[in-house]
Amino acid sequence: MPEIRSPVAAGTFYPGDPVILRKQIHSYLEKNQRCTGSNTNAAPMALISPHAGYQYCGSVMGQVFSLLCGTSYTNAVILGPSHRVRFKGAALPDTDIFQTPLGNIFLSNEAAGIASTPGIIVSSDAHRNEHSLEVLLPFLQYILPECTIIPLLTGDIDPKTLADIIQPILKNDTVLIVSTDLSHFHPFDEAVRLDQKYLSAVETLDVHSACNGEACGSTAAACVLEIAKRKKWKPEILSYTNSGNTGGDYKSVVGYAGAAFFTRL
Repeated sequence: MPEIRSPVAAGTFYPGDPVILRKQIHSYLEKNQRCTGSNTNAAPMALISPHAGYQYCGSVMGQVFSLLCGTSYTNAVILGPSHRVRFKGAALPDTDIFQTPLGNIFLSNEAAGIASTPGIIVSSDAHRNEHSLEVLLPFLQYILPECTIIPLLTGDIDPKTLADIIQPILKNDTVLIVSTDLSHFHPFDEAVRLDQKYLSAVETLDVHSACNGEACGSTAAACVLEIAKRKKWKPEILSYTNSGNTGGDYKSVVGYAGAAFFTRL
């Protein structure tokens, strides 16, 4: 029988009821032209999305994932931080399936193909209680229900080394998705200052500055910037907000931003 990684964030970070979850995702997506059929922009090569509770960052996630509407991707490499377990390298799960209230999402065959690559480990412990990848999956399932995934949590690994591993598996049918929040628990004005500095690093593909920012997914984000530099992708900041704007507490906020990377025409 296939090994299944059960959801741990359903009912907290996002609705556990599939009907309510679909309605909520639809409400975030319908505000964006791409998912109403009136946007004909090129498909993104990579995306950066936050991974907090939908009530805090769902609008940003909607703008990010709306860029996948109308695309034909069948596979997604998803990179995110490990918040609870420390390890060296980047970790694949010891499972075949990730489960959400919207159903099962299968790992790509490519996942097994890189499992023995130096720098990659297989760890059920790292994935078991981690939300950074799971929170993104319902959006992916809603838009691309047949898409498979290569889910990687980043530990102690150099972003350029990770880019060397990821870049060869980015075929035409594969999109790269990075999961990260930005600054954590600063007063509103300080958070905005720090986050704008970080977004400037994204816009300029400044790998060094991205590594030294407060983003919890800084390694994953620096990896996509490194790949973007190599492939000459053009970055675009899609949206920015923080938990002060969406939750009302301006004394200690978390920053959320969405970004996309496109081929230069």
